[in-house]
Amino acid sequence: MFHSRRCHLGLAGFAVRPQHVHLRGHMFVGCAPQAMAAVTPIKPFSPEETRWILDSLQQPAVFLNMTHDWPVIRWTAEHLSGCLDDRLIRFRLGRKQATNTPLFETQCSYIEATAAQFLRWTQHQTDVGPFSKYPYTEYWAYADYKYITVLFQDQPFMFELQDTRLDKGP
Repeated sequence: MFHSRRCHLGLAGFAVRPQHVHLRGHMFVGCAPQAMAAVTPIKPFSPEETRWILDSLQQPAVFLNMTHDWPVIRWTAEHLSGCLDDRLIRFRLGRKQATNTPLFETQCSYIEATAAQFLRWTQHQTDVGPFSKYPYTEYWAYADYKYITVLFQDQPFMFELQDTRLDKGP
């Protein structure tokens, strides 16, 4: 168990504040998250223990090493681009310039392009489709807020593999 004047951390870096929680013979008393020991590939708590801890908390807590096996952890922009294939995404563009006023959405340019075209544009490559009118050194692009279920509506398997409920087991 880790001790300091302000904080006590127990089993697998579980921290709570300012209450005491007992689990597996360890008492947890905590404060704000601190740097904790190296992460191991084994989940520190079973789903039942995690549920019990969550139900017992009165303050925010930090759980380490609980998501290392989630497939979404390995998603990259390149992976998502491949999954989206030729699906068009709306991008908002604006000039890279310092001003004293905000750039409102109505003052921006908009294009529809693929994720692959966007990635190539950010890497200063050719074949960037509609981005070719907007030099990367002079413009920024923003894909706005997208609902992932809409982007992948024809690929429901993208979500079936991502079940992160606590009752699924370690």
